[in-house]
Amino acid sequence: MNLPFARLTKPSFLAWWPLWLTAALLALLLTVPAAAQESGYTYTVQVGDNWTVVAKRVGLTVEELQAANPQAVRASGWLIVGEKLHIPTAPVAEEQFYTVRAGDGWTIIAERVNIPTALLQAANPRYVRPDLVLYVGQRLLIPAPAQSRPSATATPTATSTPLPTETPTPSATATPTATPTATATPNPTHTATATATATLTATPTAVPTDTPTPSSTPTATDTPTPEPTPTPTSQPTATPTHDPNAVLPACPADLAIASNPLLEVLNRDDSSGGLLAAFLNACGLASDGPVLADLTSDGLDDLVLVYRLSSESAASTSGQGDLLIANGIGGGGYAAEYVADAAGSVRLLKTEDINADGAADVVWLDTTCGASTCFDTLYVRSWDGAGWQDWTEGTITMASAQVEIAELDEAGSGAELQLSGGAYGSVGAGPQRERTEIWASIDGAPYSLLRESYGESACLYHLILDANRAFAIDLDFELAQTHFSTAIFENKRNACWTRPNELEELRSFAFFRLAQIAGYAGEPATAQALIEQLADTYPAQPYAQVGRIWLDGYLASGDPVSACVLVTNFVTSNPAAVEVLADYGYANPTFTADDVCPILDVAVPAVEPAPVPADGAGASAPPITADAPPATDVSLADLPECPAGINGYAETLPTVLDETQGASSVIEAWLRACDALADKRGALVKYDLNSDKRDDLLVFPTILSDVGYGPGGADGAFFLFHGNEKGGFDLVLAPDIFGQPTPLAWGDANGDRRPELLWQVESCSTFCVTSLLGLAWDQASGQYAQAVLPGAALAGGKVSIETVTRGTPGKGRQIRLVGGVSGTVGGGLTVPHTEIWQSVDGAPFRRISWRYDREADGNDCLGLRLVEADVALQASDVLSYTPAIDLYRAALEDSSLQACSLFGLDAAKELTLLQGLGSFRLVQAQALSGDMAAAQATLAGLAAGQPESNYSAAATQWLDSLMTDGDAAAACAGVTKIVIGKAEMWQVTDQYGYDHPALAAQQVCFVPAGAAEEE
Repeated sequence: MNLPFARLTKPSFLAWWPLWLTAALLALLLTVPAAAQESGYTYTVQVGDNWTVVAKRVGLTVEELQAANPQAVRASGWLIVGEKLHIPTAPVAEEQFYTVRAGDGWTIIAERVNIPTALLQAANPRYVRPDLVLYVGQRLLIPAPAQSRPSATATPTATSTPLPTETPTPSATATPTATPTATATPNPTHTATATATATLTATPTAVPTDTPTPSSTPTATDTPTPEPTPTPTSQPTATPTHDPNAVLPACPADLAIASNPLLEVLNRDDSSGGLLAAFLNACGLASDGPVLADLTSDGLDDLVLVYRLSSESAASTSGQGDLLIANGIGGGGYAAEYVADAAGSVRLLKTEDINADGAADVVWLDTTCGASTCFDTLYVRSWDGAGWQDWTEGTITMASAQVEIAELDEAGSGAELQLSGGAYGSVGAGPQRERTEIWASIDGAPYSLLRESYGESACLYHLILDANRAFAIDLDFELAQTHFSTAIFENKRNACWTRPNELEELRSFAFFRLAQIAGYAGEPATAQALIEQLADTYPAQPYAQVGRIWLDGYLASGDPVSACVLVTNFVTSNPAAVEVLADYGYANPTFTADDVCPILDVAVPAVEPAPVPADGAGASAPPITADAPPATDVSLADLPECPAGINGYAETLPTVLDETQGASSVIEAWLRACDALADKRGALVKYDLNSDKRDDLLVFPTILSDVGYGPGGADGAFFLFHGNEKGGFDLVLAPDIFGQPTPLAWGDANGDRRPELLWQVESCSTFCVTSLLGLAWDQASGQYAQAVLPGAALAGGKVSIETVTRGTPGKGRQIRLVGGVSGTVGGGLTVPHTEIWQSVDGAPFRRISWRYDREADGNDCLGLRLVEADVALQASDVLSYTPAIDLYRAALEDSSLQACSLFGLDAAKELTLLQGLGSFRLVQAQALSGDMAAAQATLAGLAAGQPESNYSAAATQWLDSLMTDGDAAAACAGVTKIVIGKAEMWQVTDQYGYDHPALAAQQVCFVPAGAAEEE
């Protein structure tokens, strides 16, 4: 394909690469053996077939299929029912499966079958759960590792030889229908002439299409036609000049270690490119040639090279490839920066800035294939000034994907990544339809899934999937109701699987879901009517009984959540209802007992329970068998009574966890029944926070109380329970909480491969303050340490977690706090601000920036702009001093900034004091950065403008002391004595209300991090 690469001409030897390979490939094309054209089998076109459908069915690309069948290629693009197509591969074999055993996990299985964990999960999406748990007996599809996509053409083979000293000249033409297998003569020293049985004397490597070949040398097209190709004249092409006797590096024993010798060859090669070609040929490797462009914007060409095992390689995984990115270095040559460690064949797609963020990106496709299905994984690496960073959130993998990189949605920056396909090439995959994913870079951030859509299908099963997704995941009850109603009353959908009563099963399930929707809407009469209609229409279906159990529980309690607890317990012991949707082939989602009646996080209108029936006429109870515990084992009535206040949960929760054996759905139902968990209040998280491979429970019960400090009287607590070796839970942490706690994120938030918990507490009095807190397990001490430094709190604040901004020092996620306006008189200026907190090198999250809202009235205060600069100065140990210097200069040079004192300070005096303070701190930043000349110039300007100023005296004394002994802390000790005696030097920062930070006397002189300040 033609790729829009920036330049392909430096160093000069690379300009000859396409010409030399064109001649070699042309000679190869003239030696097609008959066997290469005849291998394969015949496919008869069926009704509804087209090129795309057939290509996916047989495991080829459309181009490969058409190249093997030029007689069927028409301008209209049609295929004719009944015509025969040649499929140039052997018929696909059965898939390989792995049956999960006790102790298995995703990583263990992936290592056992030698494929990446992400690929194993992508091939088995139905078994990927949020907790990544696998169950014994599940059958996982195993894609064959490190194989290229099934090829529509035979693969050329040749014995490794040194480079020819002359160029092969073709003397005949042929119309290839498959890539030939060529015979090689060792150590050629003369010109090879291609004939009907030509001897190949050059490395058979694909021709890049980016550099045109001479017009007199024809190049094979992607779709050959039956007409003869014009015979080329005997016009020589460029001849490599490299010495064929040059010593080559040792061939790598494995493709995984090929990057180093390849880079050595590239750095040693001359203008001919011959050494690289010789090395590839000698080592059984192939490549389409390096791509050169200044990807790092340093004025030097960088290099991207895709290489692969050639057909003559002794390895069994011919076609397996890899990708190398090497940055140009001064004086010539390249230094390796990134190797992809690919799992299969590699196809380079882009080497340019695809998301319009000003940084170059390298985009490629890694394809691995099993017996019948290929899996395409799309990778994006972006240069951030320090390295080639992964610029995707999650793994972008799809079966048999067609990839498009284009501007498709206004929500993204630059181009989006669109993958279409998802079809497995096996009957065992189940009913399928095309899936489209669009991944976008939002404001230049790493690519994340923007949306997912599915193609039209005549299968009732697919409509049920869409409806259930709207119900259980999107919580879009209106859309779910429409889809489920269509499934019941519209007879246009087909059965597409092997279950004998498929349509009746699916429609009975739809009735049950409609009743649940009515329950969540607080409409018990509608729910009862739907369950009765279900029982009348499909009395023999499992969901008739499930519906009755749910309805009885709902009418008795008025709570659809409590009713779901009964249903889950029943279907766990009686799985007929689960089996209705549990196995529609390995390409479709799985379905468990918890999915039959999921507990949804939505507000449920209060419904009065139905009157208790007389003795002998109760609700129908689920049957109790000898093989399973009775349903009452997890009944809410048997659990402890709800505590009277929030303090009682510390004593009661351990008992609840013990009796429920940590079943989160039952614990959640109990918390809801106690009104300690609601739609936007309270939380329950199950996660391994201390990395001991046992789930922990993070419980945030939150009630409404007359003594609660949270919004609306919310009174919350936080309890952290570690899972123990016996299957139970131990309470290890219960910090004091005053307000409403809410978990924000759990998992590795800062790229240090250790999980963190980030959470907030909202506390209110005359106004509300949001505080950010964090925990991380310290394996060495066996205790939790703070993951967020103190000070992350602001009035009326909103907290969000997002990807770290490009070019900043943090890794992983960053925390954005927005607000800072209390709305009180004492709060002062009503100017909100935004803070960014990041973790640098795995340290606790800290504040690295503070910016006032430039659209808010009153933001143009000099005092507020100096706050922004002060925060940057405090973060100079990770940001460098440059941001602080820039902010101080911008504030001091902006004549439009105002005096804004709320306490009667004269405007002219306020500005004079702030200019003196800002200048003093600018002197400090410049000097500490090593720019003494700039510091002395700023000090001279301050002394000239404010000759009698205390700041001039302080700055002079500090700079003299620093230049004498280099001790910044000692220099500040003397200055602080001046400041303490001159209150106006620090009180000028405390003129804008308590919503805005002010400096104490000891903080006016900045002491760098790590410096030991003298008393």
